[in-house]
Amino acid sequence: MVNKVFDLGFEPPNFEKRFVCISEDVILSAQISACFNKENTYFITLEPPRSFHKYWNNEFIKLNNLLAKINPEKIIFARVKPRMINAIKNQLKIRNDKYIYLYNKSQVRDFAIELGTIFRGELCCPPDFEKIAHALLEAKRKKLRLIVKGSAEYEVISETKSKHLVASDSSEFINPVILGNYAFAINADLKFFDYDPPYSPKEINEVIRDSRGGGKRGSIAKNISDELTKWLEDKVGFKYEFITFLTSEINYGYFVPTIATCHIYNRVLPSHFICGSIIEPHVKVESALLVDPDFFPNSETDEIKNLLKGEKVFIKELRGDKFSNLDLDNYIQFYPYDFLFICSHGDFPKGVQFKIKFKDKLGAEHIIVVNIFDTFDPTQKGIGDDRLIGVKSFIEFLELDGDVWYQKKYKKGTSKTAVEDFLAIERKDWNVLERRESDMKFCNVIVTKDPISPYMPMVHSISDPNSSPLVFNNACVSIYTLSGDFIHAGAKFYIGTLDYVNDHIAIKLAKTFFKKSISENQSLALSLWESQKELAVHDRDKLYSCIGCHFQKFSFNSGNKKKNIIERISKVNQIRARSILFKNLEKNVKERHRDALIFLVEELKSLNSRNGSTKS
Repeated sequence: MVNKVFDLGFEPPNFEKRFVCISEDVILSAQISACFNKENTYFITLEPPRSFHKYWNNEFIKLNNLLAKINPEKIIFARVKPRMINAIKNQLKIRNDKYIYLYNKSQVRDFAIELGTIFRGELCCPPDFEKIAHALLEAKRKKLRLIVKGSAEYEVISETKSKHLVASDSSEFINPVILGNYAFAINADLKFFDYDPPYSPKEINEVIRDSRGGGKRGSIAKNISDELTKWLEDKVGFKYEFITFLTSEINYGYFVPTIATCHIYNRVLPSHFICGSIIEPHVKVESALLVDPDFFPNSETDEIKNLLKGEKVFIKELRGDKFSNLDLDNYIQFYPYDFLFICSHGDFPKGVQFKIKFKDKLGAEHIIVVNIFDTFDPTQKGIGDDRLIGVKSFIEFLELDGDVWYQKKYKKGTSKTAVEDFLAIERKDWNVLERRESDMKFCNVIVTKDPISPYMPMVHSISDPNSSPLVFNNACVSIYTLSGDFIHAGAKFYIGTLDYVNDHIAIKLAKTFFKKSISENQSLALSLWESQKELAVHDRDKLYSCIGCHFQKFSFNSGNKKKNIIERISKVNQIRARSILFKNLEKNVKERHRDALIFLVEELKSLNSRNGSTKS
């Protein structure tokens, strides 16, 4: 079995249902994970919520929801601090006899005996995080006990055992354990690579866009794009049929145009995302939200609508000029949908470009060029002309001291934190040298027929805690800020574009994708890859990227979908109404609950009236 080369499969793995491990300790959680070596089975190891992170409360809620769905027999705390254990236990409200506490390797050995795990030998490795990940994968495949100790020697042997590679540019936190377990469960090879090019994720995205243009900027970007392709080939190898990238939002798939890819973001609790995808491997669609301002006379929306109707999906449409940006914001953030499809112009709106002189903390002078976009949308507070206006702002960096941003250099005697020093200066105190109108480069907006402005989503949450939707944003340049926002808010899968896409290609690709994913029941990632492969003339035209696990598929079930959506909204309303009463809830969170409740109560009334009921 060990010498077997695994085929590429798109079926989801099973998962260990008896035990779940909560840990932020790589060494101990890896040794525990090695005790669970049943083939094609994922052992769930979850990071605890981060105590002082701004998403702290949301992470407790997500952890609670995941554990409720898994319903394990036992929860293992592996070297978790007592304060965190108490906080988690207070949230979970689970009996004390369901908890196991492990703090050292001798306890892990005793646990393996009680579990009844039979090992064929031992595998030792040093406390090097990347080596631990590889050793964990090898130990699980060979059914060996994993021992981590400082005196051990372990050499990572690079050999191809699968047609699928899991590649990560980060070995931080417990990512090595997560990926060792994940690669084992999906029969994939594993590789870590240091991200050493001098470009941030945002700069990489700019390179992708500029490389398809002309002029000096286009020429520089093409050269950098070619360098990145060669660099990535050297790091991970292009000998696989599929690559899953764990990344901090770099769309590596664009630089691997001959191989099918998907991405998983590692910025916020990737263990929770992977776990949620495995325990619910299908996007179960009962409710769909279709957004189409009708800019395209032959858009794909009606065809998608008919496909969904054939599956008895309850459909809510926002079409033409019949909805405002406020309506769109309410539906995206509060309405319980399982599938969101956006067919519109995505755009980089007109902003204002500023050329600004400032001093860093060492007193050195710099000149920085930035684009700023401000949008002004009505809120639900107030009535008519007295309605309050919400302001959203987005900043993009273009140049520093005359250098294109992704080629910026820090001059001798200047601060390496010059950018942070600039951001600390309030806008009213800027020393502006030049100011002019400019096109934004990264700020994702959705163009609607609202006369006020384009819609700039800032997605904080998705309404239904039991919904983890697929979002297909078939607008231009829709992968950047929006993909991370939707994934962090709870989406299970996101599809967007890296640059401007020809209208005809966008329509045809969407129709092909949904034919493959719905009519032919292929996985979402494979459907997207095959659709691009059929339609793209050149590799640089493969501009769609996806965030999510490779095995995710659509799923449809029978039943009264309209009745289900009414019940879902009613349940969400009850949850939000109770939340408003919590004394310790932050003011802005309470306001969001109130806004959602006002919107959903009206939506429920509308649904009930069409359903012949007066109940609200």
